[in-house]
Amino acid sequence: MMTNPVHQLIDKGVDLTQTQSLELSILFAQDGFSFVLFDPSRNKYVALESHEFTEVPSGTAEEKAQLAINALAALVTRHPYLNKPFSKTLFIVESRECTLIPDPVFDESALKQYLLFVNDVPESYSFRKDHIQSIAATNVWALPGIWESKAALIFHNPKVVHASTLFIESLLTKNKNIELRDRIFIHVRPQYLEIGYFTENRLQLYNTFVYRTKEDFIYFILFVFEQLGINPELIEAVMMGEIEKNSPLHEIALKYIRNVSFVPRFEDFDYSYVFEDIPQHYYFTLLNSRICAL
Repeated sequence: MMTNPVHQLIDKGVDLTQTQSLELSILFAQDGFSFVLFDPSRNKYVALESHEFTEVPSGTAEEKAQLAINALAALVTRHPYLNKPFSKTLFIVESRECTLIPDPVFDESALKQYLLFVNDVPESYSFRKDHIQSIAATNVWALPGIWESKAALIFHNPKVVHASTLFIESLLTKNKNIELRDRIFIHVRPQYLEIGYFTENRLQLYNTFVYRTKEDFIYFILFVFEQLGINPELIEAVMMGEIEKNSPLHEIALKYIRNVSFVPRFEDFDYSYVFEDIPQHYYFTLLNSRICAL
């Protein structure tokens, strides 16, 4: 499996011989991976890279997972700084194998049963949990066992968390003093989208959908509107992730939803000048991973 760079941004003033003072967050998925470097001494993001897999071979889920993590390991080995030590490493897994369980009914011994009830999870997968304090719930999720074991070898003592945990936690943490009322947040990833619906500062719905065309994209969004009984003429849809303004996805959303906006970059951190090369709503999960008290 080969990789192709999408974005490669790095502040020329960063001393890459001193990576042990920087924090690394890397988001890993079946279709590619991306990562950012954060300098805590300056409260500043100083680098970002993303890579996509140029070919997705046929095979079982386990075989594809093996090829994906091998591609990451190969890139890390030859990378000019990614193979160096960092003060902290966060390994973020993006997958649809996740479900939210309210705290009052959560039973840690039932992790596997929770997930198998709503997902078809291969036998070789590992089961994990993230507690989301802001919604009093636990995110139960699974990842390929080979990802879990090999990530620990590629990176030094990484903290592993699910992308959906960060999506939910960052929105609620950032907006805890602002009334989150009747807003839908749509996180767009290549062929994959997350939808969170908030009202009265509470998460009412979280779901994920795989799409192939712009028609699939708007169908799933309008399906959520219909299921929730909300009017696309009255509610604001806030988009984030890798969606370009005036792209086919954006245009079809505007056709059916009156109020569509893009989330601004959170002001809790500073950003190197190199981040001016990408829209502010790109790489939402990565750039807000530090805002969460996990």
